[in-house]
Amino acid sequence: MKINEIKRLNATKNPLAGPALSIDRIEIIHRKYDIAIVSPKNVAEFIRVLLTENQYIQVDNNLSNDKNN
Repeated sequence: MKINEIKRLNATKNPLAGPALSIDRIEIIHRKYDIAIVSPKNVAEFIRVLLTENQYIQVDNNLSNDKNN
């Protein structure tokens, strides 16, 4: 997945997405209909880096910019 293809970041607690230590996950919508779900250690830094590369990414209000897992 290319950062410039990311359209939106959504907060999700979908347990069906696969094993992870946290149920607080980020759903990444990229291209037209593709979705990836991640659970970064440092949510705020993850979002900051993505927005540095692609300022057009829409970020869900439920993803706090100061939240760390």
